[in-house]
Amino acid sequence: MKLIYILLVYLTIINCQSDEVKIIKATPKNAKSLGMVEGESSCGMLLGGPTAYNFIPIFLNDRVEGAYENALKKAPKAKALTKISIKEDWFWALGFVRCMSIKGEALTWE
Repeated sequence: MKLIYILLVYLTIINCQSDEVKIIKATPKNAKSLGMVEGESSCGMLLGGPTAYNFIPIFLNDRVEGAYENALKKAPKAKALTKISIKEDWFWALGFVRCMSIKGEALTWE
């Protein structure tokens, strides 16, 4: 029984990790603005039990990167975003569903 408890704790800890996300890339001085764009990502979920105990992350790690890439696609030739604002919406559906959107100024350069 003790081994099962240790295994559950271990699995919970390793499943709650993600890599650091760097969303702002260095831009050259000759960068030109293409205007403001906004991108949304797919949603993720926190699951696990009664409302106060939702702790199992499902599809949460790639939301920022997905929203950033979707925003870049809205402006042809965009290579990066600046003046970024991040917004997260959530709602309850068998767990906390969390959706991410990023808004920023699209930049391009040669």
